[in-house]
Amino acid sequence: MAKSKSGSAPSKKSKASAKLPLDFVEKYRVLAAKLPADRVQVCRADVRIAAYNIKLGVESVFGSGEDKQEREAKTKSIEEQLPKLSSKKALELPGIARALVLTAQKVTPVVSTGEIEAKLAVVAGLREPILSAAELLAGKGYLPTSDVAKIRAGTGKFDQASDGVALVLLFAKYAAEVTGKHPFTAEDFTTLREASEWLMDRLTPAGAKKAPAARRDEEDLRDRFWTLLVERHPDLRVMGYVLFQEDFDTKVPRLQSRVAGARAGGEGESGPAAAPPTGG
Repeated sequence: MAKSKSGSAPSKKSKASAKLPLDFVEKYRVLAAKLPADRVQVCRADVRIAAYNIKLGVESVFGSGEDKQEREAKTKSIEEQLPKLSSKKALELPGIARALVLTAQKVTPVVSTGEIEAKLAVVAGLREPILSAAELLAGKGYLPTSDVAKIRAGTGKFDQASDGVALVLLFAKYAAEVTGKHPFTAEDFTTLREASEWLMDRLTPAGAKKAPAARRDEEDLRDRFWTLLVERHPDLRVMGYVLFQEDFDTKVPRLQSRVAGARAGGEGESGPAAAPPTGG
């Protein structure tokens, strides 16, 4: 068995983290393909929000999964209380959600040049003042200079969009250091993030993505993954209600509910970005 640099065998955790993201797509592809065509629902949802809410719901009901004994105990308790519901199907939800996010990223949205330019104007209106503020904060030692310099570097429409996401993440990461030291509100960061993510879904470093001539396999697969979530998530909500009663909406939120913290991240494998602090 190969050993790490320290001489010890690689841990199971390191092996798991080495899996390719697309493993999730392939793992659930056959399951999605079994859905009858007349049951498939078109996905028009914010898939990142759905993925976040599913992760939150499953961890609330079954635990994070890092403690195997905790998960086994909670799973057994649910099965005893609700024997007609499938804990196995509920525990598959986060994996299906990750497959959905990865597949949705491959689907080219059909948009006009005017729509792209309008979003670019929104990003440009916030990117420069927020980036300038970040440079001033970095000069004072509140933000890492190298991170800010990387955001400043580069040109082009796709780069502007990626800068917007990077700035939101940067201010969220160093919230404790920058709170009260800039004039921007949570709404400013939300606007920048949403416009930037919209553009990143529709642009490439080389320019706008080309619209497909016909419906692609990725669209059908995306819709099938979404349908699996829509059909299975109600059972998780029932589990949440049994466990948490009146508090179940915050513990196991609806797929598109924007509960506290449910903000879409910029990358399919990571969790949603937290809202950066306001300046006041």
